[in-house]
Amino acid sequence: MLTTLATAKLAKHQEDLVHKFGAENVKFDKSVRTQFCNQCMEITVESRGGAMEHQPQRIVRYTKAGALWENMMPFWKSDNNQYITPDPMSNPIMYYIKWVVSESVGGFNAGLMN
Repeated sequence: MLTTLATAKLAKHQEDLVHKFGAENVKFDKSVRTQFCNQCMEITVESRGGAMEHQPQRIVRYTKAGALWENMMPFWKSDNNQYITPDPMSNPIMYYIKWVVSESVGGFNAGLMN
């Protein structure tokens, strides 16, 4: 019941994140301090090649939208609901982070990656 009340005020994509990562592991505060990548409040993705030709919806400006894993890693969101996020196999405890641009936090269906 508490989970239902806590997620009742969240947008659908935020509810999905809480369900996927757990309420204690995801924050939607844009000013949250993270252990890694804390200085980057905005990221602009640019391309003059294949990414611009094949993934133009992902070549935009992203602003910090929250954090994952108990405020360890941030994620960024664009105005058209694309995300810069760690991919599904990333694990900061194991020192493995692969950044992707995806239509969801967690990197499923990623179109660009580092």
